[in-house]
Amino acid sequence: MDRLPHLHPQEDLFVVRLDGSGLRQLTNDAFRDRYPRWSPDGSHLLFQSDRGGTYGIWRIQADGSGLEPVTRASDGTVSYPAASPDGRWLALIIPGRGGALVDLALPLEQRHPVPFPPMGEPGELFDAVSWSPDGKWVAGVADTRDARSVPGVILYSPASRSYTRLTDRGEVPIWMPGGKTLLAREEGRLLAIDVATRSLREIFKLPPNSSFVSHCVSPDGRTLVVSRSFQEVRGGFQG
Repeated sequence: MDRLPHLHPQEDLFVVRLDGSGLRQLTNDAFRDRYPRWSPDGSHLLFQSDRGGTYGIWRIQADGSGLEPVTRASDGTVSYPAASPDGRWLALIIPGRGGALVDLALPLEQRHPVPFPPMGEPGELFDAVSWSPDGKWVAGVADTRDARSVPGVILYSPASRSYTRLTDRGEVPIWMPGGKTLLAREEGRLLAIDVATRSLREIFKLPPNSSFVSHCVSPDGRTLVVSRSFQEVRGGFQG
């Protein structure tokens, strides 16, 4: 599941089986569809699109039907959707303002993004990335209002509305299914972070002349899926 920007000038959504078979296109139009994420029950995709006049979050069924907005265009640009395990809450990012939560139980016209609480360091904003399988934590990172990244992985507790800095390294933390480990990127490597001990170990390294686009883990925790881009070398692409 991903965008395939190099196969077509449009930015459309596709799904494909883990073995590479069954490639199927879900959207096919001039709008820019980006950053797809599966819903917790696997029935639909949440993604960012400008089809509402500004970038917002949309939903589409796995068979390509039921395309509909999830956030209101009047709330401005939002991106990077991440649904809670029970499907009730949607974490997203508002450029220049940090992360926010949207209550999906409300009708569309009442869904206003509610920003995460201020962080301890002045000027830092929390950007949510993924929910723990039990819904008790949101893993993310910090940046500043001028979009400068702050290294390290941060956990947010919706219950206590508090933050815990887990590491001073890594970015884009994704929870493993068991809820005990996070996978985070660092300069062409994937690091496994033990949430209890905060220890880190390298589990994957990209080949030369390539960089991460995205990474995710299958629901059973057995398969790691990595999307990467290639840098042009000596007049061609290394693949």
